[in-house]
Amino acid sequence: MTSTAAAARAAAETSPDLNSDPHAFTIYASSIAMFGRCPSQWHYRYVEGLKIPPNGAMFAGTCYHRGLESNFSQKMESKEDLEIERVLATASDRFDRQIANDHDTGILQEVDVDWGKDEDKGRLKDDLMNMTSLYMATQAPSIMPEKVEHKATKLLAVLGKGNYYCLGGTADLITRTGDKTIIIDHKLTSSRSFLLRQDEADKDLQATAYCLLNNINDFSFHLALRGKGGHRIEIMKTHRSKDEISWFENGILRPMVKALEYDLFPKNPTGWWCQQQRCGYSELCRPHAKNIAV
Repeated sequence: MTSTAAAARAAAETSPDLNSDPHAFTIYASSIAMFGRCPSQWHYRYVEGLKIPPNGAMFAGTCYHRGLESNFSQKMESKEDLEIERVLATASDRFDRQIANDHDTGILQEVDVDWGKDEDKGRLKDDLMNMTSLYMATQAPSIMPEKVEHKATKLLAVLGKGNYYCLGGTADLITRTGDKTIIIDHKLTSSRSFLLRQDEADKDLQATAYCLLNNINDFSFHLALRGKGGHRIEIMKTHRSKDEISWFENGILRPMVKALEYDLFPKNPTGWWCQQQRCGYSELCRPHAKNIAV
């Protein structure tokens, strides 16, 4: 290993986020699927840093995570769940502070939210409270967390004049069940828009990335599904073998690194994502096109 590579690896092992280094770039686990859909979209977001505000449903998911995090973070020490009312208060406070900010109360905001004109904030908050309560009542008691919001970084390559590339990500929760260590990913979503099949879970790139980052082979999606037919929690388990993880690293991540090194980000207008209502970069990417639909 060269001295440059050795220095890069040492930095990667001591820092969860290397973007402060001008010669470093971190590929986030949650972004890899976007790169597969449209490298140009990925470039706008992660290279140029142009962030699109989340919609109301996505923001509710953030509040859901915040509530569960407050419970499991303290449970590592206390070994007991918080009272449900306290978890609900954390999720509710995050949601309410954003609403107050939207009404120009002067409260410092953490994010901008793009509330849709037809978005029912009251119903969205009711769903948030109901799903948080349901998860705490039915799933949380059986989970003993080992790590919560765990950041990890893995050095992938050192190229060019000391440019180094890493994979990074934050796992919601890591726990043990019997002799298995499992990564848990929490999602709050509509049952209409997100129905995960087993074959999709088995191919999910974000799950594979987290397994690689944490040297863990088992991953579990905890899906909080809200819908008119009622709310429910679904658990979707998946496993990654060493061969699958190696294939992912060499067949997907390393080509991504080469794309970054040589600035190769082709546009892909052939899928559902290339519509103005779905891609916030459409006017930048295709200024000649209006109301793109495929």
